Amino acid sequence: MGTREKKFIKITSRCVVAIILSIICMVLSEYFDIGDKTKTIVKYVVIIIVIISYFMMILSGLIYSIYIGKRSIHNIQKCDDKLFDDLSMVYGIADDDSSYDKAYKIIDNYYKEAGVVDSLIKAKQFNRLFVRYDFLDKNIHFDDELGQYLYSIFISLFATQLGNVVEEANTIGDFWGFLSFMVVISAFVLMIIFVFYQKYSKRGKNGSFSYILMEYEMGLIKEKLETRYIEDDLSENDYVVLMKQQILVNKLSMMNTKIFKKYKTEEMKQDIDELKSLKLTLGEYDMYKKVECTLDEDTVWLYYNETTSDKQSEYRLVNSDYEKLITILKKYYNIEEKI
Repeated sequence: MGTREKKFIKITSRCVVAIILSIICMVLSEYFDIGDKTKTIVKYVVIIIVIISYFMMILSGLIYSIYIGKRSIHNIQKCDDKLFDDLSMVYGIADDDSSYDKAYKIIDNYYKEAGVVDSLIKAKQFNRLFVRYDFLDKNIHFDDELGQYLYSIFISLFATQLGNVVEEANTIGDFWGFLSFMVVISAFVLMIIFVFYQKYSKRGKNGSFSYILMEYEMGLIKEKLETRYIEDDLSENDYVVLMKQQILVNKLSMMNTKIFKKYKTEEMKQDIDELKSLKLTLGEYDMYKKVECTLDEDTVWLYYNETTSDKQSEYRLVNSDYEKLITILKKYYNIEEKI
């Protein structure tokens, strides 16, 4: 959830709480002997608070709606990844056989073996490919989905208008009622013909076949993700470590979304991001000492190196990532390192 969404929810919830508490105060004032003048003042104060809160909710909703609209248009028009900027221009110029041929060659060059996209796969930056796939998918289906929404709205408006016409027909008279009914039905039929057949009046989508290029690129993205670059298969221990790491991330994320937070939100968000980035898998585990730490109902494994000094054994966490892990955990859990 983004910052703007949180602000909108916070403002709306506070306004709702203010309205509810104000109404409760006004109702309770009727049960206490505080004088008619005081009751009148309380009533006016409550009315003012309700009006202000209501308009704040409306204004907040309007601002948030404008933001959502601008953001939606931006997401449809741009992928927000400089790596694909040149590729995005392909869809704007493809309108004949020659340009379509060039477009296919440019797309293939991006997704060829050891090409631009393979660098993302090797760097395990899968999210950038997910965003690109989502961008293409939304562009392909935008016109159809918008048409469906408008069509649904039109049907609802027509049904309402038809009901009004039928009701008026009973009061106006047979001829004028029938005439009004026929006008509405004729307009509806014409609109149906226009809305339904307009998309089929041109080849492609609005006269363009760029959507086929987009589908082609989406297929290449799927193919790359299905045969993604993986250095080694996960061992059973690596799998358990990754699962426990994800459980910790989920737990801290849930703690961060609670209404009454015990910890600072920004600091906790930074800790969650750092916890996600820690590389805790070790590959070989037999050479390290494993220690289980209990966190509420879950456990986490810590691994230590054993060093001998003056005939005494000392244990230290295997690397800096595990040191960061224990530092984060101690902020939110009461744990002890028992070696």
